[in-house]
Amino acid sequence: MTVLLAPAGRARAYEDRASFAVELGWGVVGSSAPLPTHGFVSGIGVGFGLNDTWELRVDAAYALHPSALHRLRTSVEIVYLVDIIEVVPFVGLGTGAAFSFIADEPPPPISSTLAVRPDFEAHIVTGFDVLLDRDWTVGIVVRPIFQLTSAENDLFYLTVTARAQLLVDL
Repeated sequence: MTVLLAPAGRARAYEDRASFAVELGWGVVGSSAPLPTHGFVSGIGVGFGLNDTWELRVDAAYALHPSALHRLRTSVEIVYLVDIIEVVPFVGLGTGAAFSFIADEPPPPISSTLAVRPDFEAHIVTGFDVLLDRDWTVGIVVRPIFQLTSAENDLFYLTVTARAQLLVDL
């Protein structure tokens, strides 16, 4: 009877917790420039639960598009988490910087001329996590990314990745 009258403990899914994530997936370039459009994306990230619904994330990613385009990016995101028992949808906004390395002449793998283009970006982040247990999640992350300093090429970049995440108490 005492157990039934005791106040319920507070669930602490994200607040006062840090997360460490790895991502693998696909990216596509939307540009009027003649770039290879589809490629492989990998990334790492760290997050900090601000409270039970907000998380601050910092991530870095590398994309390899066959023969002519390599892309490094880093960003900061603020994410709203809708904690629904085991499935946690989320949506947020982010900003960051990217460096695109574009070979003027495809194969051999590294051309003698390699253009480096820095870009400032803004993006939306959305997806969902599935809680495997208190410390592990897997999920899908979608980021439509707008290149703010490459307007002359109408550059838009989309990534879709699978993510595994470890949550630890701070």
